[in-house]
Parts: sequence; C-alpha cells; structure tokens
Amino acid sequence: IDFMIVACASLNKLDIVYSADNRTMLSKYSLKAYKHINLKENLRIPTFLSYDDLLRKLRNLKLN
Repeated sequence: IDFMIVACASLNKLDIVYSADNRTMLSKYSLKAYKHINLKENLRIPTFLSYDDLLRKLRNLKLN
C-alpha cells in the first residue's frame, strides 16, 4: 500500500507525503525505490515528512 500512496501522490503532483510509518514507508530503501521509479517515469518526487511534523505544523497554526 505504501508504494500505491506514493504513486498516487506522484501522479497527482502532490508536494508532500506525511507518514507515521518510519519503519517501512520512510525507510532509506523505500525512499531509494520511490526516487528510482519517479526518475525513470519522469515524475517529481514528493517531500516525505513524518506524521509528527504534520502535528507540529498544525499546532503552530492554532497558536498563531
């Protein structure tokens, strides 16, 4: 499912993919595979951030 999420994000030109799954979806091997396929298919690679990054951003928005 991880690769399908990234494929959909890439095909729809999304800027960011957030994930709480650091062990598989955000592992160095997965990131290398995403990059390899996206370069081969001439697709832009989304930025990968953790779910904790998203929570921090949302909490900062509430405070401002």
